[in-house]
Order: sequence, then structure tokens, then C-alpha cells
Amino acid sequence: MECIDEHALPSVRTSDAARQLGVSFRELYALIDARALPAYKVGRDVLLRQADIDDYRRNQPPTG
Repeated sequence: MECIDEHALPSVRTSDAARQLGVSFRELYALIDARALPAYKVGRDVLLRQADIDDYRRNQPPTG
């Protein structure tokens, strides 16, 4: 049996991703459309990987 890293599977809903990133739902979809943030269609849901969200956040310039 092969072990699968739970961070490799897309499991974060768009509402949770937007909250984590501090952006609106519309801004999140703009990031997805611009391919700045990978997202995956799973059935009728659009999901993101936590590792991708963390990478995106880490690579953003500090605000303030």
C-alpha cells in the first residue's frame, strides 16, 4: 500500500481558501483564473490544495 500525503490532495473549499488568504470570493476566482493559484474541479466542487495556498501566501510581499 502506498502512502499519500494529505497535502497532495485538493481538499480546501474556495470559501475557506478565500478566508485564509484574506481575499473576497471574487478575488480568489481572479487568482485562479490568472493561474496564480491552482484549483481543481472535483465533481461540482472547486477545491484547492493547502500546500498551494501556503505557497501562494508565503510568496506574497508583506502588506503594511
